Amino acid sequence: MKTISATLLAFIFAFAFVACENNNYDDGYAFDDWDDDSDELVDQDEFGNTFSDAGYYDDWDLDNDEFIDEDEWQSGVTNNFDGYDYDTYGEFSDWDTDNDNLLDEDELVIGNFTVWDTDRDGNIEVAEYEEWSATDDQY
Repeated sequence: MKTISATLLAFIFAFAFVACENNNYDDGYAFDDWDDDSDELVDQDEFGNTFSDAGYYDDWDLDNDEFIDEDEWQSGVTNNFDGYDYDTYGEFSDWDTDNDNLLDEDELVIGNFTVWDTDRDGNIEVAEYEEWSATDDQY
């Protein structure tokens, strides 16, 4: 009986550890880290600041050439957005606002912000942040 109890306890501990580990969705960035002015809203500038400071652009720029081409963008979408809806959030060409077939950091920030701002009100609220950070492998 003690062996079964010890095994069960070890299993519960391991499960709890994995569950807690998986709740660190954003590599240490909490909503408050994105919300520079503490108004419970993250606007596009705040989002861009944290996105840049965290080095997320570099994560998408796989060949480190300072631009993101369509293949890198597709890889980033696949790796970071579970269930990305191309009809809702756009194709590469929608994110490429200057039509040069490359994304610079501003275009990537705007595209990511648009994905996270699900109600399209120009701000990311706590609920939107929690929705995406819970399903997003990167942030």
